[in-house]
This record gives sequence, C-alpha cells and structure tokens, in this order.
Amino acid sequence: MSNATSELIERGLRAWSAGDPDSLEAVFDPAVTLRSIEPGEWNCVGRKDLMPLLRQRQAQGSAALP
Repeated sequence: MSNATSELIERGLRAWSAGDPDSLEAVFDPAVTLRSIEPGEWNCVGRKDLMPLLRQRQAQGSAALP
C-alpha cells in the first residue's frame, strides 16, 4: 500500500471518529459502493447515496460503519 493510500485511509478514519462527515465525504471516490452481505437498505452506489446514510448512522450515535 502506498503512503498516499495509507494517508487517505487514516484521514477518513480520523474524520469518522471526529464526527466530521464533510471531511469524510472528500475521502470517498464519487463512484464509491457500499454493499451489505445481504442486499438491503444500506447498499449504496455513489457518494451522493452513501453520505446521507453515514450522516444518519452518525446522528443515531453509531460509532461503526454499517
């Protein structure tokens, strides 16, 4: 893994831990995909679909990603 990739991952984790969804959003590729083991409401394609889910989870006090 390159230093740039490691730094990007660390920046994203710090943003999530700090409750900073705007900084976290900047880390994700516009075409990011989130899939659950079984298809469901948490499946997202694209940053525009993913960020509302993460903001909702954070507002619910969830410290872990879905």
